Amino acid sequence: MKFFRQIGLTFGVLVLTLCGLGVLGYMSFQGPIRQEKARLFKKENRQTFKEALSHTLPMQLAAYLQRVGADQNRNSAQVKFQQRGKIWNSPEQEALTFSAREHISAYHPGFIWYANLFPVYARDKFLDNNGEMWVNMMGLGNIHRSSSPEVDQGSLMRYLGELVWAPSGFRDEKIQWDSTLTK
Repeated sequence: MKFFRQIGLTFGVLVLTLCGLGVLGYMSFQGPIRQEKARLFKKENRQTFKEALSHTLPMQLAAYLQRVGADQNRNSAQVKFQQRGKIWNSPEQEALTFSAREHISAYHPGFIWYANLFPVYARDKFLDNNGEMWVNMMGLGNIHRSSSPEVDQGSLMRYLGELVWAPSGFRDEKIQWDSTLTK
């Protein structure tokens, strides 16, 4: 009987230790993300957008922004949303279920996307004109972390694609538009 009690106690300590490591790992992964979100939504960094749309933007874009209400600097410059889905590493493998959150700001151009694919955490960001991808095992060790000019460019392309969720960002003065469509 004493043997089974020791096994039960050992198993309980092991479960508590793993749970504690999981919580600590999650907190260590979320810490940098909290700081990045604070930078993304910092009020002092907010920029103003082009007011006169008709002569500075292509006609199709100006019409789109008017249709979605982003022509008058309405509340379409910051977005936060949740996602649930599946990711495949390869066609032969089973899909990994994930839950994610994304924060997009046109005021301080950038996004932060982070996902939980337990026991793996992932984060993709474009902030301060820099992109970075980060994949971590339970918040305890990096599986992959990369930043480079290629990642910056890919993250910028994703940000521009995500601006449909924060359409005021299309009015950013740093974006130059060239209308190539003709009738």
